[in-house]
Amino acid sequence: MFMQITLEHTTKLHPRYFSKELTGQLIAQFHFEVEGSCAPRIGCIICVKQILSIGSGVIQRLEGYARHRIRYEAIVYRPIRGEVIDVKVTYITRLGIFAQAGVMACFISQYSIPLHYEFCGSAMPPCMKSKSDSSGILPNDKLRVRILGTRTNTKSIFATATLLEDFLGLLRN
Repeated sequence: MFMQITLEHTTKLHPRYFSKELTGQLIAQFHFEVEGSCAPRIGCIICVKQILSIGSGVIQRLEGYARHRIRYEAIVYRPIRGEVIDVKVTYITRLGIFAQAGVMACFISQYSIPLHYEFCGSAMPPCMKSKSDSSGILPNDKLRVRILGTRTNTKSIFATATLLEDFLGLLRN
């Protein structure tokens, strides 16, 4: 889910940037550090919408760097447990299906896939074939899944998902 939230970040600026363009350098450094980063309780910061305030810099004693506290509004992507999303299949293994939804990688375990699908490793590329009809799940197909859980590190979000509920599964064009 996408949200607009207010956050704070401390940016360290090297002494070589202490000039007339200090504010411009500070804002450029801030955008570089913040946009595209992920945090466990926040999610993934897609973009900075607006800088609300820039605190006065505090010089670090031993380093000489200036630390500025910046308040800003950002658009954040934070998947929520139980949310239904559309994903694109990247590859399929005996263990399950790996998919992508923007910056979030997603894994659907073989135990979270309906029983009428079975792994077909001899096919090129490997796929999940349906026992009941001729359909199957292939790489680049789109699936509708429900998120079971998420894990966030500094650069990405990883989720586990299921296909075992009504109205979930392969999306036809």
